[in-house]
Amino acid sequence: MKTKHQLRLGCFLLGLMYAASLPGAEHIVQPGDDSFTRAKEALQEGDSIVFQPGEYYGGLHTEYSNITLRAAIPGTVVLRGDVDAPQFQLLSPRIWQCAWPEMPQAVNERDTFTIYERVSSLNELSLTTGAWFYDAGKLYVHTSDSDNPARHRLSIGTYDNHGLLFNTALGSNKPIRNAVVQGLILTGFNNHSLKLEDRHSRRFCYWPLLIFGAKNCAVRQTTAFLNGQGMAFNGGLPVYGGEVEDSVMEDCRAFGNYSPFNVSGGGLSIYGPARNSAVRRAFTADNRPRGIGFYANLFTNCLMEDCVSLDGQRSKNTTGEGSILYRNVTSSLSPYANPLKNCLVLGYLDGENRRADTDLSNNILLRYEEKTELEQEFADPDNYDFRPLPASRFLGRGPYPQPEPLVSLVADRAQLEAQLQDGATIYLLPGQWSGELLLKDRRGIRIAGRGKGFRNTDFSIRIENCRDITLERLTAAQIAISGGQDIKINQCFGRLSASQSSGLRLTHSYLPQASISACPQAFVTACIFGQKDQDSGWADYNAYAQNVPAHEVHSFLASPEMGPGQSFTNGWQFQGRAIDGFPVGPYRRQLRNTSLQVDGPRVVACTATTANIELVANLPVTGKLRYGYTQDCNNEISFALHTYHNIGLSGLKAGSELFFRVELEGSVKEQFSNQSLENSSAQRILRSEAQKFTLPGQNRPPRTYNVSPQGDDSGDGINTPWRSISQAAKMALAGDTVIIAGGVYQEAVLLRSTGEADAPITFQGKAGERVQLCGDNRRIVDGIVVTNQRHLTFDNLYFQGFCLTGMSITDAADIRLSRCLWDARRHGFTQALQAHNTPRLTLDNCVRLGGHEGIVISNCPDFTMQNSVMFHGGVTSLRIFNAGLKTTIRNNLFTDNLLMKGRNPVLFVHDVDGLQEDNNCFFLRLPPDQKRVIGYNILNGKQMPAMTTSTFLGAQQMLYADYLQATGRKTGSIFANPQVKFMSDFRAKYQTLDEWAAKWQQDRGNEMPMESEVVFDDFMAQNPELQQRSIGLQPGRFALP
Repeated sequence: MKTKHQLRLGCFLLGLMYAASLPGAEHIVQPGDDSFTRAKEALQEGDSIVFQPGEYYGGLHTEYSNITLRAAIPGTVVLRGDVDAPQFQLLSPRIWQCAWPEMPQAVNERDTFTIYERVSSLNELSLTTGAWFYDAGKLYVHTSDSDNPARHRLSIGTYDNHGLLFNTALGSNKPIRNAVVQGLILTGFNNHSLKLEDRHSRRFCYWPLLIFGAKNCAVRQTTAFLNGQGMAFNGGLPVYGGEVEDSVMEDCRAFGNYSPFNVSGGGLSIYGPARNSAVRRAFTADNRPRGIGFYANLFTNCLMEDCVSLDGQRSKNTTGEGSILYRNVTSSLSPYANPLKNCLVLGYLDGENRRADTDLSNNILLRYEEKTELEQEFADPDNYDFRPLPASRFLGRGPYPQPEPLVSLVADRAQLEAQLQDGATIYLLPGQWSGELLLKDRRGIRIAGRGKGFRNTDFSIRIENCRDITLERLTAAQIAISGGQDIKINQCFGRLSASQSSGLRLTHSYLPQASISACPQAFVTACIFGQKDQDSGWADYNAYAQNVPAHEVHSFLASPEMGPGQSFTNGWQFQGRAIDGFPVGPYRRQLRNTSLQVDGPRVVACTATTANIELVANLPVTGKLRYGYTQDCNNEISFALHTYHNIGLSGLKAGSELFFRVELEGSVKEQFSNQSLENSSAQRILRSEAQKFTLPGQNRPPRTYNVSPQGDDSGDGINTPWRSISQAAKMALAGDTVIIAGGVYQEAVLLRSTGEADAPITFQGKAGERVQLCGDNRRIVDGIVVTNQRHLTFDNLYFQGFCLTGMSITDAADIRLSRCLWDARRHGFTQALQAHNTPRLTLDNCVRLGGHEGIVISNCPDFTMQNSVMFHGGVTSLRIFNAGLKTTIRNNLFTDNLLMKGRNPVLFVHDVDGLQEDNNCFFLRLPPDQKRVIGYNILNGKQMPAMTTSTFLGAQQMLYADYLQATGRKTGSIFANPQVKFMSDFRAKYQTLDEWAAKWQQDRGNEMPMESEVVFDDFMAQNPELQQRSIGLQPGRFALP
């Protein structure tokens, strides 16, 4: 019986059949000439482009509807925005270089599906795995494991645009109708800097495939890997084509797609509003931040169905009738909106409330189940077959509620013979397998090794006149195929002969000898051959021990060196070399073969009472620094997960001998590989030997260093100013002051020295000058990074254009920020400040303008924010997670959020028991009896019940008067227009929340000045009441001496 969802979606499948049959010219293109260029130039509405096998550079942008783009043979065509990287030479430990003529758009590590992070200096590169830096005709890289790039497969993004972009002409506001994309592979389309939001750069980045306002469109059998984002249908305002409707992505794959400029996308995405649309039968892995997502606006009768995501799924949209996540398997899930049905969530489910809202009668949430051995419950979980075994305790739940009688696990030849029937799936367990296996006149049988290994057999397998037979993960003495059609051999070992078999598909296998004769439509790729004869079909992207066929232009010479369990000790030579970025030859999802290597720990700076100890690892590690005045090292400091650590110690005994050592723990990620593994555990542990050094008997006199855009980092910083703030951060010691001259500084500043209680390190903008730390249009991730340092002061600084945060502070203490201005307008999800585990953090006379969540504070005892301005937050202005800790918020000016976030509270404080809030001013678009001002979860030590379906900003999201009543508190805070120069009043105001809901979209886009340069004076309150109360910035703090 058809489900309601199947019946509703059936209506638009007929439309999609029509889309594939529209009349028009058919342009047949091939690689190596200008036929693709000529086809693009001649393209008209209703036309098709048929791609012959091979690689094509660049993309196609069209305003036409009724366009079909398809591969003549699905899976044999790749459109690239990148090129293969040249050889690199070692420059210094962990850094490799090559000559390159221009700034890359991206650098990709195909073998691990990793897109490298772009960093701002060679110094930062030396501390960051999986990163690149470009300067003066040289490209510098630091691989994901600090190994030689020659042991990876690198490519360089060079195409400065989208891949396939479907968007109607500016001003037409028309959707794209009846577009079909089928059988293509898309890779290497990315951008090194933020693309500001406009109708052609949706979500700040380049896409390999983006269809605006998709109506009756279909994307099928298409793969996207290592792009800025994956593939998307994009709805939204009319300028974006309007609602996505009657459109599907089917049998698609996405791997390793990522852009730091987009946190709402992923591998496969639909941006709403959307109706009658679906993503189904998709497979995704290694995408960031997730594999598949529904995002924004209303989704009606939309499905995410029968998908497997090793990298998570999310639905963050407004729920309409009929939308559902159905029969999916995912590593993690954030179902903000749509209900789940018959899903299997292997790990994290976002929020306890999501668990409460989930129907456990048909879904499986492993995180909340008793310890589960998946192989005892499902047919072949290592290879993503989650059909239940007959005795599974999950019967009645999950994607396949009932066991299928034709799925079996067999341990010997007799059991195998008994289960051989048409339509069967048979998994071979370890056992005795010998003799000859004959399949004759059979249909629809799949025989596979179970688990991550390859099932060793002594079979000679004969397949005669069969149809739709699949062999996977088997080692056979001989595989002989004669006649029949649609035989698939995948990830197998052995000799092979095939004759007169139509549609033979031979992939990811190791075949010392192979003969393929008279096999029409044979498809042979990603295999390793000792010797091969083939007279029909297509073949490319294979490895040969000798004599690469001339027509296989992407095949190469390489021979595997066998290791345990049919693995390859030289597996790295084959990784990333298939047409879709997967390994050539057999592979499995397994751990990376990376050992933990550490440069350090070593002492890099010290005074009489402070010391800094530094280490760089080739894997992200967490752990402890143990130190003391004896070899027992009785004191300890913990540090968070990262590859680079600089731990500051203060309050030490002058002239003493200090011992230290580190205890490190990390874990390796997974990849698709057949590399022999030296360690079967993901965990990596290192315990260093104790070292010692002697502190100076007394401090040198404090110094005042200078930094200037006209400086030189080779100078002394006193007589000759340094060029970078980073150099000052490396050299300054406790008690020193760094005076920074006006100008723009494009860099990420890592603090590498700690201050002392009576001798802080101060970084101060020069009086009367504008010191601008610039993220270069979100190219730089964080502006200033403080980790495990103490007693630091930052004063008179401007921040603009960073990707994630202007400042990131972790595991620090006694940090003071004064007269800092963060301008995050037009930079998407930038936050002014993130701070974690940092006691006595103070913000004084600071300004935050725009941004996503404004300022995020977690576990920071005695956090204080005073006389500051939080102007025009994104989602909210301030998020504080200080459970049971004192938090002081006084004398500040808070304004309303981004126009579209009118329902959101201005402040979120997880635990209001420790909150001391007083004498603040709230400047809102709505009256105080309509606008929620504060959200929280805990009151009087108890978790509060949820008021709304979304608890991201608190279970309780309250009007200010209701908050005071609930807490029994009194306040001196007020609601008023502060009358600041930057914006005298909101350009759009409403009397009720209902009025806001009805009108905000038509008022969108005209919320505040976006281009003007701002200074502190723009945010000084002119309202006499605020001046009298000393709310907001204090003019006297900004007066020149």
